[in-house]
Amino acid sequence: MKARTLLPLALVGLALLATAGATKVKLTQSLFEDTPTYELPTPGYGNVFVDVVGNVANPRKADRAWGKSGWKVEPIVTTQAIGIAPDGGNQVAVRSSATALSKFAPAKAYATAYGENGGGDLIFNDGQRITASDVVVLAVARANGKPAPTFGTLISKSDGTAISGGDVLTAGNAVVLSSSRATGGTGITVATGYGRADSAKAAAVGMDVRANSAKWYASPGAAFAGSQAYGRGGHVDMISDTRARADLGTAIAGTLAIAKSNGVQPTFFDGVGRRLLGAPVNDVNDGGNGGNIIYNEVATQGRIDVGATVVGSMAVDVAETNKVVIVNDNTDAAAAVGTSTAGAINIGISNNNDVLIGDYDNSDATQNEVTSKVRGRGSAQAGMFNLGVAPNGNSQITGNVVAASDQADALGGALTVSNGWGTVSNDLSVTSSTSEYNAVAALVGLSQSQEQAVNTLAASARSNIGSALSYALANSILGEIDVSTSSSSATTVTGQAASTANSQSLGVITTESQAASTATTKDGHALSAATAISASTVTAEAVSTSSATTTNGAALSASGAASFAADAEADSASSAASAAGNVGSASGAIAVGGLQGKANSASSGATEVGSVGSISVAGAGGAIQAQSKVSSSAQTSDGNAESLAGSYSFAGINSVASAKSTAASQTGDVDATAEAFGFGGFHGEANADAAAATGCADCDSTATALGIATGAIADATARAKADSPKNPGQAIANAMALGAVSRTSNGGQARRGV
Repeated sequence: MKARTLLPLALVGLALLATAGATKVKLTQSLFEDTPTYELPTPGYGNVFVDVVGNVANPRKADRAWGKSGWKVEPIVTTQAIGIAPDGGNQVAVRSSATALSKFAPAKAYATAYGENGGGDLIFNDGQRITASDVVVLAVARANGKPAPTFGTLISKSDGTAISGGDVLTAGNAVVLSSSRATGGTGITVATGYGRADSAKAAAVGMDVRANSAKWYASPGAAFAGSQAYGRGGHVDMISDTRARADLGTAIAGTLAIAKSNGVQPTFFDGVGRRLLGAPVNDVNDGGNGGNIIYNEVATQGRIDVGATVVGSMAVDVAETNKVVIVNDNTDAAAAVGTSTAGAINIGISNNNDVLIGDYDNSDATQNEVTSKVRGRGSAQAGMFNLGVAPNGNSQITGNVVAASDQADALGGALTVSNGWGTVSNDLSVTSSTSEYNAVAALVGLSQSQEQAVNTLAASARSNIGSALSYALANSILGEIDVSTSSSSATTVTGQAASTANSQSLGVITTESQAASTATTKDGHALSAATAISASTVTAEAVSTSSATTTNGAALSASGAASFAADAEADSASSAASAAGNVGSASGAIAVGGLQGKANSASSGATEVGSVGSISVAGAGGAIQAQSKVSSSAQTSDGNAESLAGSYSFAGINSVASAKSTAASQTGDVDATAEAFGFGGFHGEANADAAAATGCADCDSTATALGIATGAIADATARAKADSPKNPGQAIANAMALGAVSRTSNGGQARRGV
């Protein structure tokens, strides 16, 4: 070969092909001659381009007994392209494409592409620095059966690998696109894809995997689609799209995406051109395009008309200095008639940067969602697990889980854990709905931080004919500022409804917990419970509400709130109501403050036909002042009613306690009790008010009020009122004040004929 200027590229590597059809291999040619001329490259130079293409379309069998076109033979196409360059200055581009087309026969297509350059020492040429070059790999596999019976399995498989060796200075970017599609009119279709990119600089992987066995209307068969993506580099971008579609049978789709990075190192040069690599930092990248980051986006979809669909995705990102971003957009399973199951696992870990799972750009878009829906008869299940760990950064997670069925059970659940140093949060919702049968929604979240931990969770279960069960638990711990919010609702028309919401915040300076639960049904029992606990050194607030409502059945509701801090406040409210059935409601609040505490509790129960009971209790304590306020109410038109209110306050200086209780019935016994205890070092105050009324001539009406106050200045008030149409009611009021200055006021009224 004659000497000449360095050609763009010489073939370095191996291109192999095994196929039943035509093969086309392209090699880079000289820019100056029509005839390709190749020369050995100078060490460290020279590019490699390899292009392998294989196509087979409807091969015929020699035996033509089946007609003019003959019977179809199964086409099998296998392509393999390999391009290897020894040094980092070599650009490598490799494509492997396999296409198999068939009719009345299965088809199989396998495409493998491998590209690599080696990195190495920095090269200078006439004083110019030669930068590293990239590795680009494309693997494409297509297996297509025309809309007709295929009597077999269509398979497509794509496998792409790109590796650029060396360090951040000598390595190039590594890019892989792996595409695999299998399409059939009937029968079984299988599509799998593999992609791997490895570089000290940027690594990018794109996955496109689709299996479709439903090209022929109402065709029986199954579709299986699976993709694997692996990326390792200073900067990693990965996007996966995996889909499975079938008519009558099964559709299964799965995605696995794993990324790892140690960040990109900044590079410095001394006076003689020697490179000095600094430690990885958070805001340096090759070219400065956005800083060190792992971006991992996953979309997985399964569709079936009649049968079962199962969809799953798993994204795992591990970084040293990079920011980790995981987007699940989205994991989706849907069936017209049959069962639908969808699940996702998202794990992000960054030792020295942030972890963002879901809405990473604050756009409020759906960027982490699992959905499972059945339009007709069949059950739907959806689940999600999130884990974000950022020991020296922020960890923020958002997401939605939806399970919906028209005529079967719907089950949705999620577990999310966020751990970090700075801002740590979970913001998730789970919704389960069905027209018939049962709906269940469960959501548990934990946030742990040194600075700020936030949990915002919402679970909802809805059914028209069947039971509804909803559960939410939110925990925020260890942060300077902790906020925890959980809401749960269960709604049905005919069936039982049960809901539970729990929130806990345990932090250093300021904490806040909120829990809200509702259970509603028209024909069935309703049960609701909520608890909120908050504790810190400075301020803590806990708010809990619970409500149970039914038209025909029993209703039970319970709520509790507890707060512990220098300045503590707890508020609790519970209500239960029924048109025909027994009712019970209970509420409790406790606030213990190093300086002051404030507790409020309210409970109410009401029914048209049935007995009702209500209890409300609150306790407050503080070195300076404490205040507790309680109310309880029980009402029924046909049955007994009983109400109890207890208020207890303890303070070093000022203490105030008040309790109010009412009970009313048209046809049964009534009992109302109110107790208030206010104990203060300087001032203590207690107020108790009880009222009972019945419309039954032969029933008892009892009201009891007790108020006790202690302090240098003590005030106590007790009021009791009992009404009855015939028998005198019993009204008992006792007020006691113990102090240097004491004042009491009590009074009882027992009235007849009211």
